[in-house]
Amino acid sequence: MDTQKKNAKDKIIEVAWKLFLEKGYEETTLNDILKESETSRSGFYHHFHAKEDLLFRMASFFDSNYSDWLETIDADLSAADKLLAFDKYTSRLLEDSPYRIFLPQLYGYEVMSSSERFILSENRPYYQVVLSLFQEGQKDGTISSERSANDYTHTYARIQRGVVYCWLLERCSYSLADESQNMIRLFIDSLKITQ
Repeated sequence: MDTQKKNAKDKIIEVAWKLFLEKGYEETTLNDILKESETSRSGFYHHFHAKEDLLFRMASFFDSNYSDWLETIDADLSAADKLLAFDKYTSRLLEDSPYRIFLPQLYGYEVMSSSERFILSENRPYYQVVLSLFQEGQKDGTISSERSANDYTHTYARIQRGVVYCWLLERCSYSLADESQNMIRLFIDSLKITQ
């Protein structure tokens, strides 16, 4: 993709999220986004199918931090401890994000969408980080190899998504990070191999 196209797409996303924060998702129209981003209707549809696609990009926004996080984690921690730390990091990122007010719409539209769901993509940096940690634990013999690292990665992600969904249903009335840690710890502890 050439830089100009990438910049146009990024500009649309940036403007849309700014407007979503200022006006709310429902109150922001496609015309608002086109005007503010100085984009033609055809230019918008070159990159996106609908306004909802801009909401789906939220997962990629969060993903942009995950690979950097992996580089900063203490290498001496066990893979299990790194998985718990990653859960805490990702949960707090959602909980503290200015975009958290859009998570109910994101989850709702993801469920209703008939197109590809980015949140489920194995190519996401999120999945790559979690997969690498399960592989590390299986390689060093501290995490069970009863199932594949890929299977464990999917289960870990399902637990996190389930916790987020319940947190949203309950109007964010408790700490997402604490609840997610409780659930993920149960899962990780069931996979640990004690030596």
